[in-house]
Amino acid sequence: MITLTSIQTLRSVDEERCALRYNNEELYTLWTHAVQLTRKLQLRYQSLCTLLQMPEELPSDVQALPVSVRRLYVEEVEKLRQEANDDQLQQFIQTLSFEEQEAFCALTAGATPESIKGLK
Repeated sequence: MITLTSIQTLRSVDEERCALRYNNEELYTLWTHAVQLTRKLQLRYQSLCTLLQMPEELPSDVQALPVSVRRLYVEEVEKLRQEANDDQLQQFIQTLSFEEQEAFCALTAGATPESIKGLK
């Protein structure tokens, strides 16, 4: 769970997110789109991270989507994956733990490190 991640780690992940946004705005826009789509479809953020790393394995919550919605979601994630191939985003996601990946997505969706930890 995200709550197991320290506030310092969350702030570090947020700094990396800001660096990605600054260094590659186009990639960050695609990433934000994928995160928001994941959120709107009520999928786990971990599913997005899994699809970015292993596109051949569909997470169970993605498999449960209606076929047309699943196809759309996978196509959007594939666009991001192609843009991010051997790029800062994929390398960064691979270095994160499960909890940190969830936090990275939540931070992209607008959360703050303090709100994730339940502070303030």
